Amino acid sequence: MEDMRRCFPVDHVVDGSVVLPPSSSSSSSSDEYDEVVLKLSAACWDHYEAEHDGNDDERRRRGDRRRHRHRHSLYVGSLGPCAYVRYRLARTSILRRENRDASAILAEGDAIASCERRRISSLLRDASIAIDRVLEESHPSYPSTDATTTTTTTSRFTLLEGARVGGLALSAVVGHASGDIPGSRRAMDELLEIGRRLSHVPESECEVLYGRAGYLQAVSFVRSGTYDDGYGGGLVRRIARSVLVEGERTASAAVAASASAAERERGGGERTAVVVVAAGGGGGGGGGGRGGAADRRRLPLLWKWHGKAYLGAIHGVSGILFVLLCFRREVSSIEGAMEKIRTTITRLDDHCHPSGNLRSTLGNENGDDNDDDRLVHVCHGAPGHVLLLVKAYEVYDDVVFLERAEDIARGVVCRRGLLRKGLGLCHGISGNAYCLLSLYRGRRLWEQRGGDGSGEKMSDKADEWLRWAHRFARFGLENANVLFNVPDHPHSLYEGIAGFVMLLRDLGDPDNSRFPCFEP
Repeated sequence: MEDMRRCFPVDHVVDGSVVLPPSSSSSSSSDEYDEVVLKLSAACWDHYEAEHDGNDDERRRRGDRRRHRHRHSLYVGSLGPCAYVRYRLARTSILRRENRDASAILAEGDAIASCERRRISSLLRDASIAIDRVLEESHPSYPSTDATTTTTTTSRFTLLEGARVGGLALSAVVGHASGDIPGSRRAMDELLEIGRRLSHVPESECEVLYGRAGYLQAVSFVRSGTYDDGYGGGLVRRIARSVLVEGERTASAAVAASASAAERERGGGERTAVVVVAAGGGGGGGGGGRGGAADRRRLPLLWKWHGKAYLGAIHGVSGILFVLLCFRREVSSIEGAMEKIRTTITRLDDHCHPSGNLRSTLGNENGDDNDDDRLVHVCHGAPGHVLLLVKAYEVYDDVVFLERAEDIARGVVCRRGLLRKGLGLCHGISGNAYCLLSLYRGRRLWEQRGGDGSGEKMSDKADEWLRWAHRFARFGLENANVLFNVPDHPHSLYEGIAGFVMLLRDLGDPDNSRFPCFEP
């Protein structure tokens, strides 16, 4: 790929470090960014076509069956750069136009308005073509109702990893944006049918990337894109309840395991210490004590994946809680659910390293606890924790959550968040920058809610986080040639360059920025 720094229009720098993105009121600058994203999208589609040329036998001989399975996912496949980014560009243009006053639109003239409408239509049409190609290749694979059949994997039923679920979710929102309401409704109906069959998926499969929370994420995505807040309400409630029941069961099992281990090995021991951590001790909050202290640290909700209790935003507790908070109305109707979620979020502080970075796991069933303080990613570590805390502030209106998120961001993300793993969202620079943008929006919301009554303005707090996000983008631009080929899927949304260009685009309109396919 050509020198990537030449691809991005960055003309203004403050203090030698801060990228000033195009203002949302500057259509010419915004259009420059849009053209960059469009060129990238076209290049990515060509890349996916070339990479996967040949039939299945040839792919097997090349040993890339795993790559083929992920070919069309939003996470690392073609749906991200080839469909999602075009949809986001179109939606941004639509929102930008809707937010202008009538006099500004009239001043543009019919020719400019007509050109913009054609551009939006073209973006949505191209996105729809890419989606249709994915749906043609991903046949409807529902969970089997036969208890003896165990070959179906839940990766097919999540927004990020499921080609069909991701394709249907995108089809629904693209159809709605383009005025194809019948087509949008068909996609929404099929998506609900998939959800109705999730009762046959193992109860333990709850996390975002492969489990039930990942399916709920698809429903949240559709609700946001179709402005239908009641879509799938009854189904959402049932799935959310099953996720919460599993969280309570796993948390209780951890407590029982801790008590049993303590009884067997009086006086402590390595395995006892690890299990006590899983039940509620350890981390940044101190040692693995018993009794009242351990009870105060115990997580009321806990989930495991492959025998490990992950805490991060993609495989673990933080991501599941974030998704549940996106369905406040449905979850609030489940007795005690909102309080359990709140308590779990609060007690995650006791499972951080002394640095403030969230531990990636709480140990596993074999007593292994190799968690060290290295991972500062959205998938594992502080950035995903920050996203959850900002969401908790939005839902519970308790500034303590926002202040805690800021402390973690200053102490961990700003100091250690410029990663060498690439430009992507999951474990790259862009994801960490998006967590800083979430803090910017959190402080904007804080101001709208009245602040602290001192008259302190948004610029005193929110702008700090916007400047940090700009710095991360600048670092990415300056090192793009080095970082581009680091991940396994360098063109993709969650590992590669597509996530980075979405970050650049969102820096042009930070108030409407959203972590792609995560924040609704």
